[in-house]
Amino acid sequence: MATSIVQSGNYTLEIDAGFNIDGFTLDDSVKGVLAGYTTTKSRTNLITNPNFEINTTGWQALGTGTTITRITTDSYSGSACLQVTTGTVANSAAITLSSSGNRTPVTAGLPYYLSAWVKVPSGQPSCSLRLRTNEYQADGTQNAAQVSSTTVVNDTDGWVRLSFADTPTGGATPTVTMSFRIEITTSVARTYLVDAVLFEQSSTLLPYFDGTYADTYTGYTMITQNWQGQTGASQSVATWGLDSSNTTSQYTLDGTTSYADVTGDTLNITINRGRKDSGDQFSAGTMSFTLSDTAAGGVFNPFDSTSPYFNQNLNVPGLAPLRRVRLYRYNSSNVAIPLFIGRVVNYDYQFVLGGLDTVTVYCADDFYLLAQTNMDEFNPSAETSGQRIETVLDLPEVDYPSGAPYRDWET
Repeated sequence: MATSIVQSGNYTLEIDAGFNIDGFTLDDSVKGVLAGYTTTKSRTNLITNPNFEINTTGWQALGTGTTITRITTDSYSGSACLQVTTGTVANSAAITLSSSGNRTPVTAGLPYYLSAWVKVPSGQPSCSLRLRTNEYQADGTQNAAQVSSTTVVNDTDGWVRLSFADTPTGGATPTVTMSFRIEITTSVARTYLVDAVLFEQSSTLLPYFDGTYADTYTGYTMITQNWQGQTGASQSVATWGLDSSNTTSQYTLDGTTSYADVTGDTLNITINRGRKDSGDQFSAGTMSFTLSDTAAGGVFNPFDSTSPYFNQNLNVPGLAPLRRVRLYRYNSSNVAIPLFIGRVVNYDYQFVLGGLDTVTVYCADDFYLLAQTNMDEFNPSAETSGQRIETVLDLPEVDYPSGAPYRDWET
């Protein structure tokens, strides 16, 4: 069938007005987008080069004979880490730049947590390692250094996380700056690796993250993650949603939908489904229709919180993508014949000062969802084309609704 304007006649155009997402399953990557979390947690990693993926900028060697090198033969996360080879001076270390313009600003009296993943390469002697924070008052006076307990790391231990809590004491003002070390406590030459360094304002030790990588945060789903400036050379921020607060859990995935008749406010409808020639490929059927928001009294306006389509629970517009939509035409016996059944994929609002406000709704049938479904491998038996279609639609990863009007074909 070619693209056509729906001719005059007895039609019913309906759109899902209920706050349900029906008939398909949402994975974790889109739950937060379509539904949202009522409880979120935002975090900032204050280390500007925590993963050494690009270079060693922001870090330096401390102690006579000590060197630091970026290597790509091992890593905790990503593809690189920092290799520290010490001399024979106790407390030799990899240290963040400690000059006044390079230290990390913090607030005195608040709890912070410092952590780093360390490893002793295979065949290398064990290392006695610890973390250290150096604290400076606003006038440059250095407070007593704070150190973690010492951990002995062997070459068979793999990656080990060092951590400790520190609450800056400050001085005359709450403005404090800090630098950080991953140091060896003995005066012997050793080699160890450092990766995934985290320093954040927190009273508890939380999983590592930066603007690119993040460890599993049990009970939470990542929503946003980015560097605040240049990748690998700036602080990074991320926001997680508490899984138990995901409002998707309030929706009913039972296939039931509350339709609202919008025929009276519809200005025009265009549908395109099927194919023109037998050699053409099938593609998703589409429909677009334009509603007069002026004639409807403004109920389609996404900012109208009194609209029956407005989601009062989440305080967001209710006319969201992927809502069900259907168009029927009635024959001479007043039997409804479905012309299009699908889902909304986009809205286009047009506001005209002193004129006619409209919203154009773009829709696609369920080929749109089927085309985005990843199917597991399987070996079907010999089937007719109609049977094969039924087999595919019955797969658990597809889970397409059964019966009319969703399935109606013969071969």
